[in-house]
Amino acid sequence: MHSLFPVHSIDNELEDSSDMHGVFDLAMLHILCLYFQLFFYAVRVNLDGLIFSSSRPLRQYNFRFASITFSLIAVIFLGVNFIPRIWDIFQFTGATAAVCVAFIFPAAVTL
Repeated sequence: MHSLFPVHSIDNELEDSSDMHGVFDLAMLHILCLYFQLFFYAVRVNLDGLIFSSSRPLRQYNFRFASITFSLIAVIFLGVNFIPRIWDIFQFTGATAAVCVAFIFPAAVTL
C-alpha cells in the first residue's frame, strides 16, 4: 500500500534508494581504494609506536609489520561480521564526537 507521505526513517535510508546502489558501490570502491590505505597506514604506524616504542623502525622489520597488519585486518573482519548495521557505528561515532566537541575539547583548551 503506497501512501502520499511514506514513513521514512534513518534505518531504511540505504534500502529505499534502490536506483542509487550503483552510486553507493562506486563510492565504497573509491573509499576502499584511496582512503583506507591512508587510514590503515596511520593506524599501523601509531600502533607500532605504542606497542614497540624501543624497537627498530617498522620498515626494517617485516615480521612485526606483517603481524600488526594481519591483526588489524582480523579486528576489522570481526567488526564487519558482528556489528549488525552501519547505523550503529554512525550513531556511536556521532555520540562520541558530540561529547568530545561539547565537553572534552573545551576542557583540554582550558587546561
